[in-house]
Order: sequence, then C-alpha cells, then structure tokens
Amino acid sequence: MKTSAQTIVDLALAYCRANLQEVQPNKGWTNKAYEADMRAIGWLPGDEWCADSAILVWKKSYSLKPQIWAVARRLLSANCQITANNFHADKIWPTGTKVPKLGAIAIWQSGDSLVNGHEGIVTWVSPDFKSFKTAEGNTSSSTQPDIRTGWTYAEHTHRIGEPHSLTGLNFIRFVYAIESYSPLIY
Repeated sequence: MKTSAQTIVDLALAYCRANLQEVQPNKGWTNKAYEADMRAIGWLPGDEWCADSAILVWKKSYSLKPQIWAVARRLLSANCQITANNFHADKIWPTGTKVPKLGAIAIWQSGDSLVNGHEGIVTWVSPDFKSFKTAEGNTSSSTQPDIRTGWTYAEHTHRIGEPHSLTGLNFIRFVYAIESYSPLIY
C-alpha cells in the first residue's frame, strides 16, 4: 500500500502530465473535469489557484483517510499564507523550514507580503536536501519559465536557502504529509 506522501506525489505529477491549461485570466480550464473538481473544493472564477490546486491533490490523496482529511481541510486555505500560519500553529501537524519531504506543500511569500504568495507539492528531493522539485498550479511551464505568469500546472526546481527577494518568491514553510493525526502519538 502506498503512503499518503507517495499518493500525493503521484497525483501531482499526473496533473503535470495532463497539460492543464487555464482559460485566462483565472476563468477556468480547458479540462472541464479538472475545473469541476476545483469548483467542488471551493475555487471560484477569478481566484488565483495555486493553493486550490494543492488542496485538490491532498483531498483526493487523503480520500481514504477521512480523519486526516477533516483536519487538513480545516487548516488549508485558498490563501497560501493562511495555510502556512494555520499548520504552523497546529500542535500536531508537522511542518518545517529546512528539510523538503515528498508530498509536502511548499509555501512561498511574494516579496515581503503577509498575504500574497505561491505554493506547490514537493515531488522530488535531492540526496543532499538542498534542492527539490514541486508540482505547481497557476504557474508557467518549463518551456516558458516565467514563473510569475501562471496559466498551467507544471513542475519546477527550487533550492533551499535562496537569498531574500523584495520582488520575487521567498520560501517560508513545508507542510508535511502525514499518515495519522492523533494527539496520542505526538
């Protein structure tokens, strides 16, 4: 049986391979099944969708673990900064700032903003833990790498410890995938 983390990675990579195309600007997708799934988790036309795409991956991946999904859903937000804060404040759900792990949600802030940012699902980690790949919604493709112009679901490589940017994305937190949520084990 696959771990939740591997299920999350597999689904995120499947979305990368699906060549999802946004109807710009943030009006929906050419893949109507994906659009229906996104609407079902609360996405509305006009909304940025990187956080919602991560919510959808986790929802589908935790579908056989309703207790975990119930807690995750309470902590997840369409705003990545709120998601980072909610999980960091939770006394049980594991998060971190230095070590990427498969299936984690990686969250960045935009410049010094306390409300804007970006997020994706960790799909690969280098052996030295200094770089990682994420599958991200509302991003650009590797063939058109302007990451600030979102229109598809694609994989990108990132490095731990990048210098702070006033205008770019600054990494703030990993929210790790877990197998159980019980105060008795922590």
